[in-house]
Amino acid sequence: MHDPDVLNAIRYHTTGRPGMSPLELCVFVADKAEKGRKSYPGLDEIRLLMHRDLEAAALFSMRNTRKYVAMMGQAYSEETDAAINYLEHDRLLSR
Repeated sequence: MHDPDVLNAIRYHTTGRPGMSPLELCVFVADKAEKGRKSYPGLDEIRLLMHRDLEAAALFSMRNTRKYVAMMGQAYSEETDAAINYLEHDRLLSR
């Protein structure tokens, strides 16, 4: 496998990254919302959002995870913070 889009989707499916392609966003959100997942706060919102706005679903999921990880006192991925900042900025510019 040499397709950079597929490789990035696999590599960043848990953290996200700035400038995610539609495939990367789809795999990221699918990982968070798949039917086999144990329920967690925010899951229903992600599942609703993913049908209307994949970027919004990814952004909500990343923010939700950041809040949970902070509450647990654990380290948070710098890659995810960069992805959140990118998506927030990108969404502001597209208004």
